[in-house]
Amino acid sequence: MVDLASLPPQLRRAVDDEMRRLRAGDGVLYGDMTSEEAHDLESADGRALPPDGALDRFIAHATVPPADVAASDLAGYTLVGVVPEGPGLDGPWSSVKRVYRRPDGVLVMLHEWAYVAEGGGVLGVRELMNASVRHGTARCPAQFAIRRAPTGQTVSELRWFTDAKVFTLSVAQDVLADGGKDHGKAWMLRLAEAIE
Repeated sequence: MVDLASLPPQLRRAVDDEMRRLRAGDGVLYGDMTSEEAHDLESADGRALPPDGALDRFIAHATVPPADVAASDLAGYTLVGVVPEGPGLDGPWSSVKRVYRRPDGVLVMLHEWAYVAEGGGVLGVRELMNASVRHGTARCPAQFAIRRAPTGQTVSELRWFTDAKVFTLSVAQDVLADGGKDHGKAWMLRLAEAIE
């Protein structure tokens, strides 16, 4: 985690541009999705490998086992499919997106990237963090955002960073639209904290 002021000038400009794109309010970052992000969201269930055996295949070829979701709400949702990612097409894979459908039909995705296993790293800018997620015994910095595509599609995202992975929990709806009664920001935080 670094402060914006400590970044080199070129990187600071890039983060400044991102911060201008996001509009902060009430502990939420609001922004727009790129057309690529919108396409990924709208086609997620169609691009996922069928769940039968896909997760087992990912586990067999993964650089790091995927997180355990058995204690979370995800365990009770329908697993639509799995999207393994890089660095090689046949593995070993360091990233996986699991695509679920809630009982009400809303798409929920959990993406995790084992950046340490790839020899990579992540840079978190303190000014862009507006939440935290308990992961094991640690509190991890997190970002909660609601973003909209030009098509009107909305996604609520909670992204958090551990010492080994980056997690992104995406819900294909504005979780604050109904006042967050049933599936709001607090629900997303609880769901995230139940993932091990």
